[in-house]
Amino acid sequence: MTGLIETGQFSRNVQLPRFESDILLAVPENASFADLWAILWHRRRLILTIVFILMVATLFYCSVATPRYKAAAEIEIDPRDRIVIANDVNPTSVAPDGGVTQVETQTRVITSSAVLLRAIAATNLTADPEFNHPRASTLLEWLEGPKPRPRTKTEILDDTLRSLEKAIVVERADRVFVAEVVATSRDPAKAARLANAVADAYLADQFGARAEAIQKASDGLTGRLDEQRALVEQAERAVENYKVSHGLMTIGGRPIEEHRLGESEAELAQARTRTAALRAQLDQIEAARASGTIAATTEALAAPTVSKLRETEATLEQHVSDMEIRFGPDYPGVESAQAQLAKLRSMIGTELHRVESAVRGEYTRALDTERQLEARFAQQSTAVEASEAASVKLRELERELDARKSVYALFLLRAQETREQAGIDSTNARVITRAIPPAAKSWPPRLLLLLGAIGGGLGLGGALALILEHLRPTLLSRTQLERATRAPVVGAIPISALHRNGERQPSELGPLSLVLARLFDRNPGARSFLFVSGPRGRSARAQLCRLTGAVAALRGERALLIRADFSGGTAEGQSGLQEILDGQASLDSVLGSDGHAVMAEIGRGRSRTALPRAGARQNAAKLLADAQSRFDLVIIDGGTATENICLSPVAGAADCVVFVAELGRTRQHEAEAAADAMAAMGAPISAAIALERRKRR
Repeated sequence: MTGLIETGQFSRNVQLPRFESDILLAVPENASFADLWAILWHRRRLILTIVFILMVATLFYCSVATPRYKAAAEIEIDPRDRIVIANDVNPTSVAPDGGVTQVETQTRVITSSAVLLRAIAATNLTADPEFNHPRASTLLEWLEGPKPRPRTKTEILDDTLRSLEKAIVVERADRVFVAEVVATSRDPAKAARLANAVADAYLADQFGARAEAIQKASDGLTGRLDEQRALVEQAERAVENYKVSHGLMTIGGRPIEEHRLGESEAELAQARTRTAALRAQLDQIEAARASGTIAATTEALAAPTVSKLRETEATLEQHVSDMEIRFGPDYPGVESAQAQLAKLRSMIGTELHRVESAVRGEYTRALDTERQLEARFAQQSTAVEASEAASVKLRELERELDARKSVYALFLLRAQETREQAGIDSTNARVITRAIPPAAKSWPPRLLLLLGAIGGGLGLGGALALILEHLRPTLLSRTQLERATRAPVVGAIPISALHRNGERQPSELGPLSLVLARLFDRNPGARSFLFVSGPRGRSARAQLCRLTGAVAALRGERALLIRADFSGGTAEGQSGLQEILDGQASLDSVLGSDGHAVMAEIGRGRSRTALPRAGARQNAAKLLADAQSRFDLVIIDGGTATENICLSPVAGAADCVVFVAELGRTRQHEAEAAADAMAAMGAPISAAIALERRKRR
């Protein structure tokens, strides 16, 4: 590589491969998330260490923790109770929400003290050391010291109840009427036994609660029966006494006077109907008499004697007609027959007069009867009106009596139903799944705890990383570098490309050439570039300066590298920059035979001074002017900006100051101090180059 540079075989038209898409990264518009990720990635060793420690602690806990087992029993709770009888004491209606609130309430009842105490009694849990251990002492009790005394039965039961409350959990899925009773214990068989005991205790408690409510209702109803019976008897006596005192006797629930008035009214109506019918018959007979057709009336035709006489008349008339046709009107038999016919007609007339007289007599009697009934009806109406005021009060007393009888009958029926209902279980809850001893332990859940340890370690490590970064911030992104140096970042270069050993091919200098191209584009006309860095980027900066000259040589340009880092190292054995600044040597004397090479280099020099001497700035300006007249590019390695106080003459004469920072290594305050130092020297930083430890894609 050195030989190629020195012979200048590469021209300016050499096309280097493009690596911009892989190496150069555009500065993001909003770097907040990128900065956060960069901080976490920079502190990844700390984060991973915390994660590892938490995982080890979790595994240790899982190995020493007491295992726990969970067993579950399922209870179906239907909010619609079984309707055994129509009038149930317990409510059977379903809430508007479909009974969800009722079922949710029952899930709380399962963990109530009443149910759990039943389960404790059924399993003799007060004798189990796992559950009857005393509760933890409070801070005040612990400070007062131990008080050895035997616990009472009440305290043992209370401690057992508290332990069981922690071990029992009731779960219910949304819109499901099934409650799951989960019991936790060190023994799998005990966990199943407890879950089943709590489920059975809940069913027994529900039956007992309903039976108790029914018994209370029955006792209350029975106690009211005597009171209701006395009220009914009192009302009956009041009615009877009132009737006797006011003479209001009744028949079938009605007063006698009203009953008689009703009968008279019915008889009067019948009499009037009879009189009207006879009057109509009499009028018809009189009309028929006037017209001479009395024999054709309905009454005449209905009489049996008249009917027979008319039949005989019809037969005789037919006989007379036949004789006149056969023998003639002068035949003697005809006259005899006509005499008989005349006599028969006389008999019919006599009978009709008798019928008329009979109808008239019946009409007269019916009219008299009607008048008698009208008189009696009027008399009874007056009596009823006289007793009406007393009847109003009587009806009021009777209505009160009926009401009290109804209430008494209702109480009597309800009390009987309630007594019969006491022994009937109408609850609609049942155990649909009995708990069985679990095969696997539920605690500690190793996988879940490991995942929690990983998540907690990442969170804790990330928080510590952010805290450390806040206390000692490091440049992690180009956005931070721009803010610290107050200068644009022209690009990023993998730091691995700077420290590679051996000669480099032209393709390997592609990333640097692209960055330098951007640097030259931002500073047109500049030919001398001063590269400075913080205390943590010395070697990378020096290598960058050397490779910058190599890139210029590849482009066919002559480059001069000036070593201006006076802050470290020992004095060199030949003249260099310090002698030129002191006026003791010139550019030609220092370069010697290397003055015509493609890439030349000037060292620091033999002498060391603490501060620049008088005339150093003019000598520096003359040096750069002579160098630019002989070389196409002048590269100045300025060292650490805050420590190289002798750099001021050279910095003031340089065309462009470039700050070189290693992302993830250079501190933010170092970059800010470098920017302030260069500004104090009169040469503010013009651009910055970021050195990254890996490629970003």
